[in-house]
Amino acid sequence: KVVVNNIAGGNWEYGISIYVDSNGKVYVTGYSSNGSN
Repeated sequence: KVVVNNIAGGNWEYGISIYVDSNGKVYVTGYSSNGSN
């Protein structure tokens, strides 16, 4: 099991949470974005 967490920290950056199961299937479990003015 591999879990990667990235959090949007700046203008137009994005963050996703990824889960990879034992078969190598990838699931995107969360998404966040931070737009610019």
